[in-house]
Formats: sequence, C-alpha cells, structure tokens
Amino acid sequence: MAVHRRADNDVEDRTSIKRPIGPLLVTIDDLQAICDFLVEKLRPKSKVELTFLSGGRGNSKVLGTIDSSEDLQLLTRKEMQYLRVQCDDIRIDIFKRKAYCYASRMDQSAIFNAWIRHRRRYSWQAAIMDNMPDLPIRLGFISAVLYWAWGHNFFGLSDTHSIVWRILTSFVVLLGVTTIGTLLCVAVIRSGPKVVPVHLPEWNKRRQELWQHYQTTSIALLGVAIAGATFVLGRMG
Repeated sequence: MAVHRRADNDVEDRTSIKRPIGPLLVTIDDLQAICDFLVEKLRPKSKVELTFLSGGRGNSKVLGTIDSSEDLQLLTRKEMQYLRVQCDDIRIDIFKRKAYCYASRMDQSAIFNAWIRHRRRYSWQAAIMDNMPDLPIRLGFISAVLYWAWGHNFFGLSDTHSIVWRILTSFVVLLGVTTIGTLLCVAVIRSGPKVVPVHLPEWNKRRQELWQHYQTTSIALLGVAIAGATFVLGRMG
C-alpha cells in the first residue's frame, strides 16, 4: 500500500468519446471492480493507473497515483474529489460534480453493462442525510415554535400584542424554513459522485445506522409533540 505524489505537470489530453455516467457511489470495492473488469475483459495486456488530480478542468494537474483501490484510505478528502481510472485508451473520471467515461462506443457499452449498471446511485436522499443529519431536529424545533406561537396564548397577551407576537414568530419560522430549504436544494443540486474510502459492507452499515437515527429522532419528536398537546388540552379543559 502506498501513495505516490507527483510534481505539477499537465494532465495528458486524450481525444475520445465522452459519456456522462451519473452520480455513482464509489467504495473501495466498486473501484476494485472496475479495475478488475478493465484488465480482465477489455485490456488484458494493459495496466490500470489510478491517479488523483488537482481539479476537474482541462488544465488540472496530476498530483499522484495510488497502487490499488485499498489506498483510497490513504488519500485526503480533497484528493478523493478528482479521481481518474486509466487503462490504455479507456479513461474514467470520477469528479466531485460529474463522472465521465472516455472510450469507444463498444467499450463504453461493455463498461455500462458490466460495472455502471450494477453500481449503487448516490441519491438525493443520501445527499440530504450527509449534509444535514439533524434535519428532523430542526423541523421539530420549527414545529414546536409554531405551535407555541399559534396554538395557545401562553403569555396571556392582549389581542394586539398576540397578533404582533405571532407575526414576528411566523417571520422567524419562515426565515428558518427558507434557510433549510435552500441548504437542501443546494445539497441536492450539487450532489455528484460520492467516493468513500471504505468497503461496501461498512458503507451499508453506516447508511443503516444513519437511517435508524432519522427514524428514532422523528418518533421521539412525534412523542414529545403528542405529550405536549395532551398537556395543553388538559390545562385548557
């Protein structure tokens, strides 16, 4: 296992058919799968080179190479944002915004059928959970503030003061909802391929734990809301 970082030099410009491959989830196992497929099925006499770049544009620099997919664990988060898989004339760029396959139409078809079609997509739901894991708590807090302001006059305010209080509270809540909505939209729009330096079973385990956290938090907030409503209705009765 090793990382070989290089001095700055221009990325080789190869002319080939470019095809987007969508927001893939790429774990260590997924990266190893495409490397094995390239050397075993498409280019048996060639060697796969795994490089990480300084960016996704034509003038980007090759920062270095890794010996195997396992070496993903040795890269920094920034270095994993621009990965390239090169095998002879076949190239697959896995960048943080987009991923592309450069190859002949026949090779692209083989890669899509054997590798891309069977890879898990990095969905917008996963992007939301990664960027805002405390979303249920935020929504629960906003709901509580709304109920507190509109459900009952806890402070015994006059009609005029109560209206002003509710308008101000609604403005703050609207601002909070707008902020959350904007952040979620940005997370979804900007979500691209996701490279994670773990094996697929470990990734599945983490996803399951995060989803259970979402469910547990949502159920707890619902229980608190029901208990609070029951208490208020009991006091009003």
